[in-house]
Amino acid sequence: MKTINSLILKSLVLPCVVASCLILIQSPLNAREVTGLFEISVAVDDQNNSTRRRATRQALVEVMIRISGQSIAASNSILKSNLNKSTAYIQRYLYREEDLVDEQGNPFKQLMLDLVFDEMAIRNLLRDANLPRWGANRPQTLIWLAIGDQQQRFLLGTDDESLLKAINQPFVNEDSPVQTNNESSETPVEQASLNLKQIISDKASARGLPILLPLMDLEDSVNIDVADVWGRFISPIRQASERYASDAVAAAQLIREDDQWLTRWLLLHKGRTLSWEHQSDSIESALNVGLDAITDQLAAQYAVYEDSLQRNDILISVNNINRVEDFAALMKYLQGITSIHDVNVAKITQSVIHLKINLIGEQDALIQAISLNNQLIIEMTPSIDHSRIQTRLPALFFHWASDNNNLAKPASQVDSLEVKNRNVNSSEVDALN
Repeated sequence: MKTINSLILKSLVLPCVVASCLILIQSPLNAREVTGLFEISVAVDDQNNSTRRRATRQALVEVMIRISGQSIAASNSILKSNLNKSTAYIQRYLYREEDLVDEQGNPFKQLMLDLVFDEMAIRNLLRDANLPRWGANRPQTLIWLAIGDQQQRFLLGTDDESLLKAINQPFVNEDSPVQTNNESSETPVEQASLNLKQIISDKASARGLPILLPLMDLEDSVNIDVADVWGRFISPIRQASERYASDAVAAAQLIREDDQWLTRWLLLHKGRTLSWEHQSDSIESALNVGLDAITDQLAAQYAVYEDSLQRNDILISVNNINRVEDFAALMKYLQGITSIHDVNVAKITQSVIHLKINLIGEQDALIQAISLNNQLIIEMTPSIDHSRIQTRLPALFFHWASDNNNLAKPASQVDSLEVKNRNVNSSEVDALN
């Protein structure tokens, strides 16, 4: 049976699609704007045109899964029919060499093909394939893992030497100890933990899912133990997760049963609790299947269909817009939300901006997207006076969380020229009706 090391190294050296450099294991913050969504790196054997075409087809499937948020996108008939012309979706590409180490610890150079896909071409293909588009602002997910069997269990991230057997036994045969490089100063416990984290990081990166792994420091050890995660007990998991301020929390029990892995998952997100289980023939497969399910579930909450016939106009009013920089930042933020089709300035008064928003779908999708971070804070008891704006549109009220309000330039000084320079259409209040 393969060790964790060999699983990782094999995934690095085989000519398969690997994720580009998305930094996804991060410090505890809220939702992340994921960069590099349209960038894919592929390990290749040579620079022949036929090799590049094969790699491009693989990469197109991965980028469509990443942008749609749906793992089943790979089986979409429209996507399959376009694979033979996958090079038409490439904006640019380049070859480079990457230094790697094989299973025997020998260094070698791997030829890599870096591909950047054209965003508009991919969006058009998504629309033709009737697949949704998931924007770059994505919920950050904290992941707790309890791994073992009916006798021995451990939490991913612990480094207690007494857990060495619990880590070794589920992953390898008794005659096949965990392999480490001769020059490595890491203990087998640390090496196994690092390899599992790498599997998680690689899969999350491939799906464009920002994740957090718990620090497993003294505070975590006080707040939670392996039994809590093993039993997927919601209350202690939720309590221990509060310090990380993530948007979603996942917990899994991975049980080794002979040559199979039974994995039971729990996902907490926006007041919803989801649970499921699956069986896999390796721990790598168990983690990959679980992360696919998590990503699919979260994407279903935020991805939108761009060809939706349902378009809705709403009015939003945002206060605390005190500077031209605040205005520019607000417009950039709104234009990055997938469910917003168009933004028009209706009126600017003092430090308040009134905007007409053309939505794809319902306003609940907009509220969910905005709730992913703290830049726009909804006001349940509005402090904004709408009496001067006569409109029959639904209205939402927000506060812009700006860090710098000193030397503020009133929003009323953002003249029409400045608005036009930001490609935003200024409209009269009457146009709202």
